[in-house]
Amino acid sequence: MSTQPDTARVKIPRIPFRVVLYDGLWFWGVLALFVAFLQRTLWRDVPDDFSATTHIFFGLGYVVFCGVLAAPAAVFSGILGHFFGPRAFKTAIFALGAGTAVFAWADISFYDIYGYHLDGMVLSMLTNPATGDSVVVGHKTILNIALRVIAICAGWGLLMAMPGLSRKLLRKKRRSDPHRPLTLSVVVASAFFSLFFCEKIVFVWSYLQHPAQTLRARALLGPLHITLPAQKLLDKPSAPQEFLSQAPETDAKDAALDCPLHPLVFQKASEGNRPNILFVVIESGHAAAMRPDVAPNIWKLAQEGMSATRHYSGGNSTRFALFTLFYGIYPTYWHAALRSRTGPPLIKAATERGYRFCVASSTDLNFPEFRSTAFVDVPEADIFDKPVGEAWQRDAETTDRVISFISQKNDAPFFAVAFLDSPHIPYRYPPAFEKFAPVLPLEDVDVFTQGVSGEPHIMEQMRNRSFNAISYVDAQVGRIVQAVKDSGHWNNTIIIVVGDHGQEFSDQGIGKGHIGHNGAFTPFQTKTIFAAHFPNRRATRIDRLTCHADIAATLLPLMGVSNPPSDYTNGVSLFEKAPKRHTVLMASWGEAVWTDGAHTVQIGRNSHNRGAVEVFDENYRPVGSADAIPKPIQVDIEADAGARARFLAPKPE
Repeated sequence: MSTQPDTARVKIPRIPFRVVLYDGLWFWGVLALFVAFLQRTLWRDVPDDFSATTHIFFGLGYVVFCGVLAAPAAVFSGILGHFFGPRAFKTAIFALGAGTAVFAWADISFYDIYGYHLDGMVLSMLTNPATGDSVVVGHKTILNIALRVIAICAGWGLLMAMPGLSRKLLRKKRRSDPHRPLTLSVVVASAFFSLFFCEKIVFVWSYLQHPAQTLRARALLGPLHITLPAQKLLDKPSAPQEFLSQAPETDAKDAALDCPLHPLVFQKASEGNRPNILFVVIESGHAAAMRPDVAPNIWKLAQEGMSATRHYSGGNSTRFALFTLFYGIYPTYWHAALRSRTGPPLIKAATERGYRFCVASSTDLNFPEFRSTAFVDVPEADIFDKPVGEAWQRDAETTDRVISFISQKNDAPFFAVAFLDSPHIPYRYPPAFEKFAPVLPLEDVDVFTQGVSGEPHIMEQMRNRSFNAISYVDAQVGRIVQAVKDSGHWNNTIIIVVGDHGQEFSDQGIGKGHIGHNGAFTPFQTKTIFAAHFPNRRATRIDRLTCHADIAATLLPLMGVSNPPSDYTNGVSLFEKAPKRHTVLMASWGEAVWTDGAHTVQIGRNSHNRGAVEVFDENYRPVGSADAIPKPIQVDIEADAGARARFLAPKPE
């Protein structure tokens, strides 16, 4: 007779429901406190001018946020423990609790560096296979992150051991009063939900007294904070809410891009209105590099052709910058264009005029989604975005591809784009181009700790790396310009050399969000290199405000388009002497931003920060909310209400 145990009869020891309740509550409370500890630096950004009511709302919101973030780990661990026993409970509470703590730390760390919380855009970026082409994380950064994750997991493991002691101390009470855990659970849950609804009431109370402050506080808590949208709940809009209520949201559900508004109409084709078009776009080509010692070829092109001393991008990131550059419309239309896969009028015009294309990029054009937006109408065979090697080697290959294309004998005009990536952090270049020193060694570039500390000597060494990388790219620009001349196209080719966005090195010592780009709308992150060659025109220097949207507005008439500009652009021709505008409009995922160079106004447009207003001075120091918006900027904001919706197709019935 077999002595083997009947495994079919072996039962998994379940944890009694009352024990799950008690231990689950304990772990929930400890995890919420741990999350609050990890997120504590958020309090440093609460403005001193907040009213007492707004401070109370923020404090309650902070507590509720920590509790809500910790709840799923406790609930799921309890369920697993009840059905699968103590081992499953301990494993789950450690894994889910550590995961929650790491997420809370990652969120606040990202906020400390870039000035905004983890959201859909960040998660999309991190999970996109093409991200590695544009986002490079050094070995030191990886080690730094790994050590901190290990420390957080170890800290959570130590905290996890505490309930064992509590279980022993309270075992007698559990036996004598088995209903105590249930009673305690009801009391704690009731208290938390009371706090949750109390926070909503205080939010309303605070909004009625200080709407702008309250919306700023809500934006500070981030997209994971649960609250009720003030616009739907209350009937007391401030100036920015009045503006927003007039302007349909350009990334509204199901909206599509309708640009141009009417079919493009062309003058009779001739050599004069079919010029070759050549774009050279420099990743992180910040305006500070527009110097003869850094970029002599670009500097010469600007001095002999066109320069713009106050040229702004369409945003502080590549996605919104290049969108504005090629579409010539406000970057707030990005989502509509992506949703409807509508290409820019500039490419449509080139296609209809019989141009041949070459789009060469040192990074994958699937991220950001330019194959589905800016270049969706360019034949696949004319796109080259798979060079190999280091960034500077890829730039050389990209340049070779464009030069080969330009040099081809063909009667059709060409439309060429070269996107060069070396100046993206960590700023790569061959040793021969190390003109500016000292530099931070490549292996020591650590955006994680350096982005938070912003130490001046480190920032100077990183700036030197950037200058060296731009100097290398400038050499590629020189090669391309020479190829245009050698091929005989110089007198019929428009050349645009521009940075996609700027790059900052804690230039004003402000700290958070002021390292690199995509963190703030300072002039350092938004003003770019700009140089242009327009055949048979005198050298021109533009000192007024210009922006990326103005470039398409300038090129389309030169390509023979006779439609009124309002049919296809929000920009203003670079040849217009005195445009009637005081500001340029930029955008990110979460804000629409107006600047006149002296003041910057940011208005939230996401669900968690919609209507939140911040006004900054020329040094990007906060000066107030809606009531601090200068009158000329207010005029442009109101005028832009219709312009932000002009190119939206009607929603389907």
